[in-house]
Amino acid sequence: MMSDKELYEGFSQEEINSMRNEVKKRWGAKEFLDVEKRIQKLGKDGWEDHKAKGEEVNQLLAELMDFHPSGKQVQQAVAMHFKHLNFYYKVSKERYEGLGEMYVDDERFKAHYEKYRDGLAVFLRDAIFIFCQNGLEVLE
Repeated sequence: MMSDKELYEGFSQEEINSMRNEVKKRWGAKEFLDVEKRIQKLGKDGWEDHKAKGEEVNQLLAELMDFHPSGKQVQQAVAMHFKHLNFYYKVSKERYEGLGEMYVDDERFKAHYEKYRDGLAVFLRDAIFIFCQNGLEVLE
């Protein structure tokens, strides 16, 4: 099992405390602890692999920005993004839509997505909304 130091590698103690408090306030202490335990059980190598898979999905989404957010390839990538998030916690339609908005409205999340390609946060939000309107499925 990973230590807190490994889990939060690269963050100061102040940043860690701030993140933990924000998550607990937003989604509750129980959910926060469940997610943290789930990640710690992966171990350091498993956590690195999981993060790398998330990076691959984000890079794929950035590469697909020349297509319409409703396009099948884009929606398949959004389905991968959705599945990746569901490792952490159960993501409902409403929560996924809220996350899409947060990716645009919260500068920290926006900066994360924009590092892949300018405009990715808005593109992902739009693609998420379509995915949600389609019942969390990729339509044929």
